[in-house]
Amino acid sequence: MSTLPHDASSRIDTAPLVTAQQTEQDLDAVVREFDAVAEEAGMARPPAAELRELCRQVADISRDVIGRDVRIRVGRDWEVADDIYFVADVWTSGTPDDVVARANEWHLAVHELAGEQWRLFCLSFHVV
Repeated sequence: MSTLPHDASSRIDTAPLVTAQQTEQDLDAVVREFDAVAEEAGMARPPAAELRELCRQVADISRDVIGRDVRIRVGRDWEVADDIYFVADVWTSGTPDDVVARANEWHLAVHELAGEQWRLFCLSFHVV
C-alpha cells in the first residue's frame, strides 16, 4: 500500500495515449509528457529523439507480439520519485499459457531492442 498521498492534479493522470494507429503528434506528446515529469523528478533520461524512436519501436513490437490495440502512456511509481516509465497497454486474448508466452516474448524483444534503456518500459496487458 502506498504511503504517499495521490496527487490528482498530476499531469501523468492526463498523459496522452498512443494507439496502434498512432500519429507522430501523439507520440511526440507522450515523450514530452515523460520528459516533463522526469525533469520535475530529477531523473536522468536519454534525449527526446531517442525516447521517441524507442517508443515507436516498442509499439511496433507490442503489435507484432501481442496483437490488437496498443497504447503507450507514462507511468510512475509514486513511492520512488524518479521511477518514471512508459507503459505499453495491450489488449489480447488466449489461454493463460499463450498470454504468458507472448508477455515473455515481448520482454525479451524489448530488452534486445532497448539495451540498458529497457527499464524505461513496462507491459500492461488486458485479456479480453
